[in-house]
Amino acid sequence: MTTGTPDRQTVTSDWLAIDPPPIDGVRIKEIRPVA
Repeated sequence: MTTGTPDRQTVTSDWLAIDPPPIDGVRIKEIRPVA
């Protein structure tokens, strides 16, 4: 259990860090041309 908890947190942190960048870039690009 102790090894599963940290492992899951590390995987979530990696995915979260990779998810925001791509989504932010697409959102900013869509808002830039529209503005």
